[in-house]
Amino acid sequence: MAATKKTKSGVSKKANKTPTKKKTKKQVAKKTVSKLKKKEDVIVTLIEETGKDEDKLIFYGLVIALIVTLVFAGYAVYKAQQPQPFSQVWLEEKTLPGAVDVGEVFSFQFTIDSHEIENATYIYDVAINNVKQVSGSIVLGPGEKRTMTARMAIMNESDFADDSAKIMINIDKNLPEQEPMQYSLWFWLNKR
Repeated sequence: MAATKKTKSGVSKKANKTPTKKKTKKQVAKKTVSKLKKKEDVIVTLIEETGKDEDKLIFYGLVIALIVTLVFAGYAVYKAQQPQPFSQVWLEEKTLPGAVDVGEVFSFQFTIDSHEIENATYIYDVAINNVKQVSGSIVLGPGEKRTMTARMAIMNESDFADDSAKIMINIDKNLPEQEPMQYSLWFWLNKR
């Protein structure tokens, strides 16, 4: 049993019979270095494992980037293979008058052919020397075409500048959520 020792305050403390050895500076230094090496090993292990996680993260990031790139490339190829919508307009040459007299009614035809993927509205006007004479509009569905007939007369001798008049057809194609597209056709009409 350990002996008790009274202190000045009257409280007893147990006396330690085993003599304490004072550790030398060398022993303390060795123990500290040993502890530091263990901590260093833990830190190195943590860094190595963190590095592995970063490698995995980089790998998965590259895989995702590759997949996204392939999806966009596939979509681009798909869109390139889709037929592009368009419209065609032309004058029916067989109906064009060669020459007319002042006041004589003449007619001609033009055709609008829709190859759009949705209904399109075509607004047209026919002018003699840039003065509008006739106008109208039609709606065509995909694959539809229509031939329009215009009838008019040149009423003034002055409209035949240099014995000819310019007949012009302007057509505006309107599709939902798109800017209008304009087509122009014209021919010269001679004075008889």
